[in-house]
Amino acid sequence: MKRLIAAVVAGTAWLAAPAMAEGPGVKIGVLTCNVDSGWGFVFGSSKDLKCTYTAARGAVAELYGGTISKFGIDLGYTAGSVIVWGVFAPAIDVAPGALQGDYAGATVSAAVVGGVGANVLVGRLNNSITLQPHCQPKARRLFDDRKGATMKTCALALIVLLASAAAEAQGPKYPPLSEYLMESAAEIALARSAAPDNVSGPATVKILTPRGFKVAVEGQNGFVCLVLRGWGAPTYSPPPLRDYVYVGDLRAPICFDAISARTMMPYYELRHELGMAGKGPDEITRGVEVAYAKGELPRIDTASIAYMFSSDMYLGPHLGHGLIYPHLMLFLPYYDNAKLGGNERRSGLPFMSDDAGTPFAVTIVPMDKAFAIRATVK
Repeated sequence: MKRLIAAVVAGTAWLAAPAMAEGPGVKIGVLTCNVDSGWGFVFGSSKDLKCTYTAARGAVAELYGGTISKFGIDLGYTAGSVIVWGVFAPAIDVAPGALQGDYAGATVSAAVVGGVGANVLVGRLNNSITLQPHCQPKARRLFDDRKGATMKTCALALIVLLASAAAEAQGPKYPPLSEYLMESAAEIALARSAAPDNVSGPATVKILTPRGFKVAVEGQNGFVCLVLRGWGAPTYSPPPLRDYVYVGDLRAPICFDAISARTMMPYYELRHELGMAGKGPDEITRGVEVAYAKGELPRIDTASIAYMFSSDMYLGPHLGHGLIYPHLMLFLPYYDNAKLGGNERRSGLPFMSDDAGTPFAVTIVPMDKAFAIRATVK
């Protein structure tokens, strides 16, 4: 996969106007970019791109990936969108990888300069290649707590295309599924170590199977305890932790209360199902977004909690094995760290851990180590 880095220049980058007239030269193909979803889309924000260049002569498609920044005005949470550019060059015969280089566009305007629309991107081969944008008129706004919000999706951009053909092939790979699975008795014990006996003892316990989580023990108090694997990693932020889906021995015992068992647990279970189907972090994110938009995941609009008191948890390489870190999880939809007072991680105070500003936002309240619980197989 070739690498693409993109940035929208100053000005309102979402246009309602129809696609402009074709640029100069011969149309040699189409560059289609999927813009990663995310929260904000404000000036200075950054989103991932995955692009496919399809040549007009039917050659094998070329893949590009990268980021787009300074994307536009604050639009709240946006679903993954699509931007399509027609690619024009002086001649139809362009070598593979020829799009590699810098492209620039002017500020948003309907004006035409030298026969080329001001929102056409020009660059590469002595500015002989142009990218002519096409608009996607209305894209849904997901996870929005304001009703009726819509947006326009045609962007002006400054693009840098960098070759990196081996990047995708060298990306992280999943270890065997067996590394994620546990013996059932040990998994039940580990799940119950997430909370005090008065909570976990009468709770329902689920265990992970090759087909997803299934109930191993029926409970009576509304709590549900299970052991999250690497697929419980954040959907959006912090970005480095998204790759923990590939950590086969990550174990995160958790006991959801009755509310979070209804709202947050299905979200985590879906992430695991997608991961076991071989989906990477970006594909898991898209799967979550689609399920949420379709109502296949419950709408998260109220606070809830979960216990994570186990002394046998392993939360990933950044914390290491052997760390004893009992904590309470607060699921506070749309919260960010500023609403908590801006507390630092490891300050001993509550802080925003995962997916700030989204419905899946996770706040951690650290507890004294004296509350840590050792897993015991009975």
